[in-house]
Amino acid sequence: MGRKKNEVRVDRNGVKKSMRFMDYIGDGCGQGGLNLIMSLSGQVSYFYTEKVGVAAATVSLVLIIAKIIDAFTDLPMGRIIDKSRNPKGKCRPWFLRMALPFLISIVLLFTVPKGVHATVQLIYLLLTNILLTALVYTAISVPYSVLPVLRTKSSEERSMIQVSRSIFSYLFGAVISLSVIPVTNMLGGTQLAWIKYGAVVGIAGALMLLLCYKTSKETPAEEAETEMAAETAQLEEDVPFVKGIGMLVKNKYWIFAMITSLVYQVGFGISGASGTYYAKYIYGNDNLVAIGGAIGMVGMLLGFVMAGPIIKKFGLVGSIRVLTVFDVTKMVVMALFPRAFWVNSILASVGSIFSISGIAACNVMVNNCVEYNEYLYGVKLAGMTNSVVGFSGKVGSGIGAALVTFCLSVSGYIAGAAIQPESVTYGIYVFAIYIPLAIVIIKFIFSELYRPYEKIYSDIVTGKLKKANK
Repeated sequence: MGRKKNEVRVDRNGVKKSMRFMDYIGDGCGQGGLNLIMSLSGQVSYFYTEKVGVAAATVSLVLIIAKIIDAFTDLPMGRIIDKSRNPKGKCRPWFLRMALPFLISIVLLFTVPKGVHATVQLIYLLLTNILLTALVYTAISVPYSVLPVLRTKSSEERSMIQVSRSIFSYLFGAVISLSVIPVTNMLGGTQLAWIKYGAVVGIAGALMLLLCYKTSKETPAEEAETEMAAETAQLEEDVPFVKGIGMLVKNKYWIFAMITSLVYQVGFGISGASGTYYAKYIYGNDNLVAIGGAIGMVGMLLGFVMAGPIIKKFGLVGSIRVLTVFDVTKMVVMALFPRAFWVNSILASVGSIFSISGIAACNVMVNNCVEYNEYLYGVKLAGMTNSVVGFSGKVGSGIGAALVTFCLSVSGYIAGAAIQPESVTYGIYVFAIYIPLAIVIIKFIFSELYRPYEKIYSDIVTGKLKKANK
């Protein structure tokens, strides 16, 4: 017999489940919009240097400054979410508010003025990157990262939410990676071609945000009051911003999860920004980016299917362990055979099978720190806790892109030159192979430090482990 619609469902640890199929679809639409921003941001360094002619050192400086400013916006946005009392929810209204700014900021990213003073151009690059990442992306990503906490306490369901988000993330990331170079080249390969491409992407992203607003749900107010007494809810709102930061800093598992997520996104940023350079100057053809992406799609599709079972079998930290083995293997082979396109592409595809579960695990590690806050302090601080997800995505990807342009600049890269100095080849090896290998090791270490909390999480949620503040 099938399950009744209103039947109470629990996960394997006895925690109540609340998600159904359409909930995952509606939630995933938001990730589609966010990943369009992230994927395009990974391409801007190539656009700036190759299509606008901006010096690599200038691009690196712009990205670093923008991300430094960006770093100060996530926690305040998280505090706004924690203090919010909107009948439509704490998070959902932001998807509606940001749909139009999303479209505008994407288009502005590519309308870089040419033939102006270098200082004017630098200011334009800086302001448009700040608008896109520090303001628009923050106002979307922070409430979006809080949604799983408001939907369910089940670590199993939070994992499936992140797997679903990974599907949308990789799907739209693949669309960008497979289409941006061929489509813009087909349109003439000029700056105008990129502006047209950006406008289409901006419209698609805005529509995704509107779909997320329309279909996503948050925990009903009456349920929230059942779970948390009115005076406790008021206590949460009354926590001063600085005190809230202090609470998070004392939550060691939040620190470990934050660092794990951050270095993961740095690697993602490097991957997004380096692929075109690697294809053009190591493989000899930038159109190979699309072919490599198509090969990676095979592993990605398998990863979607296997992510749930992998996390269920190995757990959050165990999933990252499995991914580490394949990442290290891929980097070693790539170091030995750097110009072997098919070998490296196939290995990357195999790694994609396990990367889905790794990404999901990182985000759930952060989500689950909300319950540890409640265990330690009696308040959840859901917005501030999960602001690190947006922080990691923006700052990590920005640092990754900046590392790419920094290595190019140091190695003597000449913007727009058909033939580059031999030293550029070694600079590309550094940001495409050796820095990612270091990132894999750092990610593994901090995920292992998180492991003790994973073992006690279900006991905290089900009440078997009493609150420390009582």
